[in-house]
Amino acid sequence: MDKNLEGRLVMIEKKCDYSIQGMRAIACMMVFFSHAMAIFVNIDPKTPFLGVFSVVYDGSLAVKVFWIISGYFTGKNYNFFSIREYYLFCKKKIIRIYPMMLCSIIMGTFFCNLNINYDVNLITEYGSRFWQNKIDIGHVLKTCLLIDDFNIINPPLWTMLFEVEMIFILPWYISICKNEKMNVQNKIVLMVILFCGYSYIFRDCIVLLTYLGGAAYALVEEKLVKYKKNIVLYLLISIELILWLFMYTMNKSVKKIEILSSIEILLIFIITHSLKNVRFFLSKKALTFIGNISYEIYLLHFIVLLVGRHYANKNGNQFLLIIFLLIVSVAIGVLMHKTDEFIRKKLRL
Repeated sequence: MDKNLEGRLVMIEKKCDYSIQGMRAIACMMVFFSHAMAIFVNIDPKTPFLGVFSVVYDGSLAVKVFWIISGYFTGKNYNFFSIREYYLFCKKKIIRIYPMMLCSIIMGTFFCNLNINYDVNLITEYGSRFWQNKIDIGHVLKTCLLIDDFNIINPPLWTMLFEVEMIFILPWYISICKNEKMNVQNKIVLMVILFCGYSYIFRDCIVLLTYLGGAAYALVEEKLVKYKKNIVLYLLISIELILWLFMYTMNKSVKKIEILSSIEILLIFIITHSLKNVRFFLSKKALTFIGNISYEIYLLHFIVLLVGRHYANKNGNQFLLIIFLLIVSVAIGVLMHKTDEFIRKKLRL
């Protein structure tokens, strides 16, 4: 039984929706250029840019794409009806996440301590916030355990904390939803208890809702096919456009904006995943290539940008430097990805 389960999960890993890899690639590029513009052109990634068009620029929105995709694949590929299946899920997640995270921590520590003296007049205020002091072993160990201020070594690591949290909370929701023996009332009660418990302990329910949005779509995706898909799709597009305009033309609290943006990104994901022409475009080799190494690029791009700020010319054109740093990030990402694959293959992980 265990061999059959492990074999099924291996097949799942090999079977890939290339259009989703394309989504990962676009989200990865959004994060990269969001930080690059902030460091070299003085556009803060947390500041709305060009109103409604910030959806194609805001790196924090792109991060939610990764969360939704993670929830989607977890909901689609796992049932969590056995301890063995949960163990394999945790093993796969930790092996994929942690080694690359450790590499980025080592890289960030090395380059920060190598040379922290630079001319702050050559870069933006945002770019001068990081790597102000040498990093000691205490900060390194705390960051490895995800309990330190991530801005000290590598700011994008903040999302890894939520990935670890979801390893423990998301399987409960999926197993409850897929349990056909349990009635609807009991399912709702259990899910509310889990939600309240998570919100009380971690105090960030928006992140959980974003992951759950992706998982929920995975659970109902096949059922939507039975209905008139075009009508549902047009309805979703209409809601998305109204929500998009509402978000960026009205003054709302940060909390409301975060909730609305999570819904917005989920709708974009569903719409994109439902349109054949869009999926065909997202399945192009260039996009799937970047999508395959998007995790590595995400982890190391900020380090590359911080190293690159030493060569910035405040009065010059930063575009060529940003493109060069993108190429460097992709090249290192490929190296890290291939090395990770080689080691896992040799160790049969």
